[in-house]
Amino acid sequence: MEQTLTPPIMNSAAVREYEERGYLLIENAIDPALLGSALEKLNSQKESGALSQNDRYNRTGQVDFTKIPNLAKSYEAFRMLASAPAVVQAVESLLGQPALIFRDVLVNKPARARASLDYHQDSAYWDVEPKAL
Repeated sequence: MEQTLTPPIMNSAAVREYEERGYLLIENAIDPALLGSALEKLNSQKESGALSQNDRYNRTGQVDFTKIPNLAKSYEAFRMLASAPAVVQAVESLLGQPALIFRDVLVNKPARARASLDYHQDSAYWDVEPKAL
């Protein structure tokens, strides 16, 4: 059964929330089938050892989190996620201009890990304008 997703409501309250917090949570923006396809690709690439990933370890030698870069650049399933209509609409509404994929990274934090990885923006370190992406 195909799920019909409604575009996010990007009203002034949503934009204000984004500007205050630096992030915005949008529920039901991704078709579960697209997500499943991307997860299958991720698992197959992980099993084959084809993924480039960076792990951050804590003092006890446990992995705090793993970063996997360039999934949308490398795999169609992840490009489909990044270009889902609801995602594009939200991003373009917040930017006020057409969006391009500049960089993508998946951050995986093990369940019950005590390490924190708060929402943040890296755009201040990149050669992009505006800095507050």
